[in-house]
Amino acid sequence: MKNFVIYTLYFLISFLIFAGMEKDSITNILKKNAEIDSPGAIIFFTWIFILSAIVYLFSEWILKNKDAKKEEIETNYYEPNGNLVQNIQSHDPEFDALQFQKNVGTLVEKLNKAWCENKMGNVRNLVSAGVYNRFKIQLDLMKKQGIKNVMQHWALSSVDLIEVATDEDYQTAHIQIFAYAKDLNLGYDVSKEVIEKLFSEARQTPYTEIFSFVRKKTGKTFKGKSLLEGNCPNCGAPIEGLGESNQCNHCHTIINSGEYDWVLAEITQVEVWNESQSSKNINLSEFKAKNKLAAKQIIEDRASYLFWRYMESLAVGSVEPIKRDCKIDLANNWISEKILYSDIAVGAVDLKEIYFEGDEIFAEVYIQWSQNFNPEESLFTLSLAPSANKNSGLAENSCTNCGAPYPDSDAHACEYCNHPIPKVVNDWLLTTIEDY
Repeated sequence: MKNFVIYTLYFLISFLIFAGMEKDSITNILKKNAEIDSPGAIIFFTWIFILSAIVYLFSEWILKNKDAKKEEIETNYYEPNGNLVQNIQSHDPEFDALQFQKNVGTLVEKLNKAWCENKMGNVRNLVSAGVYNRFKIQLDLMKKQGIKNVMQHWALSSVDLIEVATDEDYQTAHIQIFAYAKDLNLGYDVSKEVIEKLFSEARQTPYTEIFSFVRKKTGKTFKGKSLLEGNCPNCGAPIEGLGESNQCNHCHTIINSGEYDWVLAEITQVEVWNESQSSKNINLSEFKAKNKLAAKQIIEDRASYLFWRYMESLAVGSVEPIKRDCKIDLANNWISEKILYSDIAVGAVDLKEIYFEGDEIFAEVYIQWSQNFNPEESLFTLSLAPSANKNSGLAENSCTNCGAPYPDSDAHACEYCNHPIPKVVNDWLLTTIEDY
């Protein structure tokens, strides 16, 4: 129907063009053809159809080649503001902004490929716990709903360092990504032929996102020791072939902790991106003196991780996916209600308050999110026991022996090396969930 309407419009345009070529009015054209015999009229309108078909096919060729040009565009790495670069170089003199942006471009491509192939484990050791679980659980939830995301003609247009934030512990570099893609959500039973047809009719659409990279302020740039270039940021050994492990085979460093090198800790749509202001006024010194896990970046990434585990628990109607990461009281009183949200998106994860209750530290984190484009707000309260001594920073809790991820179940041993797994992790634990 759409093609018929388009073709009709082209027919009318061609008719007007033909009338102009004849240097005559449309009324006279019609009068003249009304006076001639049928064969003459048929010839006249045949020419009109041929001309309109040529115009239509030519315009389609232009549009298709316009898309093709987008696919082949060269990525533009913008020259960043000198003050932003100086902010980082004041702590890390060897920091190369252009090389960093190129490394980010490579990571974006790897992340996109892992998403399309539903193999997020391939990038687990390059991103934070929050980012990894966001994509992994989103893919699992879509699969439960019988939906898959398919993408073609992805092209990275530009990479731009737009903001740098520094606190007493960490630096955060915000990178704006501009890209194009043909992107469709389809049912699992849709045939390849139908998919190809849909893609042939789809257009490359632009999108912009903010990628936020976090690194300990003491981190330094060393040639040959870059995580984003495929090396252990501590010893420089290649990390290719690690699979889902986040532990270097040579020095056993947790490579995506953020202690040594930049780690992707957040991805935000540019429309809702906003550098958090509320938590900047929170003095964390007293809390960090008790436990180094009381850092803004660690708390917010942990809350993001817990949010997605919470979504997974709702989807399966069981506490099991989050049981290892929450307080015993919350686990024991869990209401096993099955709720499967669709089109889940997180707009903000923001530390609002932190305080002591006895020897424990509590943190309240505001989460702005949406489901099926309906806005939601939640307040997650996390607690940290005095004995908590996680040393993997922004990395996900993993097997202390081999670095593999813990299974999404109540298993008590690592499925890779059979090393014992604790019933509850030694980290920030989810304590309460409230509507905000």
